[in-house]
Amino acid sequence: VTVLNDLLDLSDNDTAGGLRGLSDGDGLCVESLMLEGQVALGVSVGGADDTDIDGKRFVEQLLFAVDLDELNDVAGFAGLVIQLAAFKTRIDEGLQTDMGDDTGLTGSDVTEQVRDNTLGQVVSSDLVLGNDNRYHIDFSDFENKIIQNNVKLFFLCSPHNPVGRVWSKEELLRLGEICLRHKVIVVSDEIHNDFIFEGQHNVFTSLNEELANVTITCTSPSKTFNLAGTLISNIFISNPELRKKFKKQLNAAGISQLSVFGIKACQTAYQHGLEWFTSVKKYIKANIDFIEEFTQKNLSGVKMIHHEGTYLVWLDFRGTGLNVQELEDLIINKAKLWLDSGKIFGTSGNGFQRINAACPRKTLEEAMKRIQKALQ
Repeated sequence: VTVLNDLLDLSDNDTAGGLRGLSDGDGLCVESLMLEGQVALGVSVGGADDTDIDGKRFVEQLLFAVDLDELNDVAGFAGLVIQLAAFKTRIDEGLQTDMGDDTGLTGSDVTEQVRDNTLGQVVSSDLVLGNDNRYHIDFSDFENKIIQNNVKLFFLCSPHNPVGRVWSKEELLRLGEICLRHKVIVVSDEIHNDFIFEGQHNVFTSLNEELANVTITCTSPSKTFNLAGTLISNIFISNPELRKKFKKQLNAAGISQLSVFGIKACQTAYQHGLEWFTSVKKYIKANIDFIEEFTQKNLSGVKMIHHEGTYLVWLDFRGTGLNVQELEDLIINKAKLWLDSGKIFGTSGNGFQRINAACPRKTLEEAMKRIQKALQ
């Protein structure tokens, strides 16, 4: 409670002011944040007179800003998974209707549980692990899957979780051209966009106007500031007709409302979090480097996939010769760890484990030593 009070400053009357702001337009603005003609995020950092310089610089430096004609192009919602699960839709000539049995295509971090229970028929265009120890898009397979399965909705993860790729502008444009050619709507999950360690993050919807018209962009403070429990996210939809349909679907699902706690947490993080974030990003990068060095020196048969973005590291255990069940037994029962098994991402994840580098070094060292011991 003390930590939360320090973060949100709940000891003063600002929370009450926020509540009044939701009703009379003063203080917080759930719909948008305006900074010098640009709209970004899903909450405001205050009125025109009290927006502090640090908060403004943080938003401009760390979070993408999209030039929009209307404030309504961005809205704040509860968690992304909840919103997308509710958005069970089919896109027919740019219009949203019931999804029915139509097909969506994923190359992202949508797990089997989410796919099986919320997204209807889903096919996956699996990434290909190259000789450079990096994953690559099979563009031929991607387009063939769209044609063969009459795909209408594509889930893009950028940067990619769990494989840690930061997609180049050229890769994204090629994906976009295919989607435009076959009239596919793109849901671009860019929730990890603040954690880029190699390369540059390219906002999919900003690549050209055609792509902006068919793209739903998803971000959130939850990864950057560990605020997932506050259930707040930002959905950017430039196409007014698609945006209207999206909001209608969420309203019908009864999950369109935000909590004042989440709004305040998001606002506080974006306004005052630059110094903290800069430090934590360096700390996480050092943790990732530690995992790589430890793996190379101490974990025979295990390889860390080259890491470019996100704080989630993808470890390849296939060189140990263990099958999926044996690997599960090693991690859970022998090492006594709870990692994310690669199998939750489909068969292409068999033999892999995802480990979170956004934790204290002491915890990470202990985890890696347990894996080392379990493999001996």
